[in-house]
Amino acid sequence: MSSFTTETYSARQLSPFTGNVQIIQTPFARALSLDGNSWQIQTICESHQQQWDINNHIQRRFIIYGTWDIQNQLSRYPIDPTLDVPDESIISRYLINCIKNNLDNLPFKSADSYEFWLLNKETSLPVALLATSIDKNLISASSNIKRWRSRSGTESEFTSISTKYTSNPFITLETEINKLTSSPISAQWFFRNNDRSGSGLKGQTVDMHLHDRTLPSSDFPELLLKTHWDNTDLATLCNDYTHWLAPRLLTLQHISKSNRLMLESAAQHQPIEVLRYHKNYPEILNTTLINKVLVEAKLRISS
Repeated sequence: MSSFTTETYSARQLSPFTGNVQIIQTPFARALSLDGNSWQIQTICESHQQQWDINNHIQRRFIIYGTWDIQNQLSRYPIDPTLDVPDESIISRYLINCIKNNLDNLPFKSADSYEFWLLNKETSLPVALLATSIDKNLISASSNIKRWRSRSGTESEFTSISTKYTSNPFITLETEINKLTSSPISAQWFFRNNDRSGSGLKGQTVDMHLHDRTLPSSDFPELLLKTHWDNTDLATLCNDYTHWLAPRLLTLQHISKSNRLMLESAAQHQPIEVLRYHKNYPEILNTTLINKVLVEAKLRISS
């Protein structure tokens, strides 16, 4: 294993959107991180039985090997002894060194050019991003999504955002967005071209004549959710949500300067979140503001 190829790229974690995952891939293992500080180590494994079965055509799979953080700590997880995984010395010598050598190169270029969008039942245009893929051959695995989700945990309010909602805004938002589509949901895969237009592919509850269409970049919400609505309440709800999500949305690589400036302003109300994700920001426009936010976050942590 004196020489092997290493690939670095990023992909959005959905649904819901929780950030842009940085990925370092080798032939035997990969490392994934949302913040550039803590990395999940996954190794390719196969059972001992698979190794000796010459007729076995089962694709090898990844399992979670452990975690590594920038304090140089590798923590291993318990692994089934019947599985064959790389030795810890190989992980440390090759993959961990790859992580260390690439920390200054964050964020990596995004590679998930295939996007699965929830469609408006009236216009058949994208409303919210449901999933992405780096490989056209893998898009079928994400095509059974039933609904758009706004959160991964049990959040009940938009932190640091002043709102007047009488009920849980996440539930309200999910209900309103999912009502805009058909039942079962109407969704379609698109390949995003270099000019950010989208070439239509197969879909879920989508008319066949839409499969080969091409939509301009303006038809795809930059912040992964459409925020401009004739319904003022829905528009306010969507904008408040993107403001709450701002520290993570800033990790996106294809957003306009005006949107980035707006997100930077909104993100200042969540300094701890900015501190966590800022290494993966492809660009910072208001450096004075973000540096001030980072100082505040460090002071909060140390107090």
